[in-house]
Amino acid sequence: MTYSNYTALDFAMDEHFQRWIFTQDEEVAHYWQTWLELHPEKKDTVEEARFLLRSQTFKQNQWSQKRMLMVQERIRKSMTEENLSDISPTKEKKHTFLSSGWMAAAASVLLLLGIALSVYFFYGQEQVFSTSYGETKQLSLPDGSEVILNANSILRFAEDWQEKERRQVWLDGEAFFKVNKITYPSGNEAVKFIVHLKDIDVEVVGTSFNVNHRSGKIEVALDEGIVDLKMTGGERFRMEPGDMVAYSSETQRLDKLNANLEKVTAWQKHQIMLEGQPLSDLALLIKDYYGVEVRFSSKELADRKIKTTLPTDNLDLVLETLELVLDVQSERKGDEIMMK
Repeated sequence: MTYSNYTALDFAMDEHFQRWIFTQDEEVAHYWQTWLELHPEKKDTVEEARFLLRSQTFKQNQWSQKRMLMVQERIRKSMTEENLSDISPTKEKKHTFLSSGWMAAAASVLLLLGIALSVYFFYGQEQVFSTSYGETKQLSLPDGSEVILNANSILRFAEDWQEKERRQVWLDGEAFFKVNKITYPSGNEAVKFIVHLKDIDVEVVGTSFNVNHRSGKIEVALDEGIVDLKMTGGERFRMEPGDMVAYSSETQRLDKLNANLEKVTAWQKHQIMLEGQPLSDLALLIKDYYGVEVRFSSKELADRKIKTTLPTDNLDLVLETLELVLDVQSERKGDEIMMK
């Protein structure tokens, strides 16, 4: 079967597809982006598979690999026994109805377990935390550091983090970190905390900062302490409190910006703060927070600037506010919104 015939479940079970969703592999990302350009009719199916995979979050105290395998085996065994059992002619019709319902439900559970196991084996001994559109999540890491994960984001790290005395996390999306400062047992040297992003590593020892890593762009805003940015080529850039930098994978350029931490971290209050940005910028934020595409009837409307505060968890209220403030109309069809 080719990818053009794949269902959302097929994509979710595909290791190469999982690698695109969960890693920063440029070659894999290029393949799938090119494939989607050639098969735009599969966009909704791919988004469904992406959502399905990201909902498979593994936390401490959740099902172990052994338990998932046991449940999977029980369901498979039950389905086999159902097929082989003798069926009385007088009860055949009823039995067939119940059987088909049971079989369908069991098959669905098996598929979901298959996806969960597939992701488990793909990552090995890793903890993976994810959020859906409009959701935030507060996490406590093994070293006591705290993370607030913004909507549509994934954070992962090795389960043996403490044993190796290496504090490393991988982020796709946005998060605010409050990192505890700790030292190695053998001396006074501080243990680094590293956030891995595409093209950049954010290195700290104890500080609080915001990282936004979406669509080939990275923004880091430092609240307190010191942050070192390590580029892929080896260059380093040290940030001081109040600094904010932006990096583009396309231009491979690092720019220093004027920081507005209240605006940058407004998402923690479930808000989007706009201070004169064009609507085209807002469209990107709406895609990140709600997973829908916003299109404009004209370039003039897309360039129109707006200053307001919008919610990150109520799309209907966002659209009502924009219609009232800008005197425009919005029309939603599925995952697309046309503003005119």
